[in-house]
Amino acid sequence: MAFGNYLTLLGRLGAGRTAYATVVFPIVALAISTAFEGYTWRPASLCGVLLVLLGNLLVVSNRQALYRLSTFRARA
Repeated sequence: MAFGNYLTLLGRLGAGRTAYATVVFPIVALAISTAFEGYTWRPASLCGVLLVLLGNLLVVSNRQALYRLSTFRARA
């Protein structure tokens, strides 16, 4: 079932975006582990999750938004 869902995602989003979506799978696993197994979050795991989310945001967002962000930082 999971592999079928992955192939559906691959067909709808394409290989590039699907590759970035697969990076989020461990975050889902951590959330499930927290809910059902009592996983305790540590600073390193929080930093890892934040880095994954930031990386995905940068890759998936459009280039114009990234350009505006970079020029905003240059002016500041």
